[in-house]
Amino acid sequence: MGQTTYSNQEINEGSVSTVPVTITLARKSRAIEIINDSTADNLQYKFNSSEGYGILKPGEAVSMDFITNTILLDSPTNNSVSYRTRVLG
Repeated sequence: MGQTTYSNQEINEGSVSTVPVTITLARKSRAIEIINDSTADNLQYKFNSSEGYGILKPGEAVSMDFITNTILLDSPTNNSVSYRTRVLG
């Protein structure tokens, strides 16, 4: 088995409510983790404007190996939803 190494890490924290948030990464990612820090509201995420949103319930996280330089986040209820993203590249 080989070991995967990453040379860069980028962490973003914030909240999204009535206006969607676009996170533009400094480098293309190789692994992404998105965390919904809200205790009450869902967080929507996608990676380009033409695809549908994935949904994270309160307290959920998703990790994936995915190459992108953009993460789009939104609140389906327009309530403030806290999030964290961690990207390895």
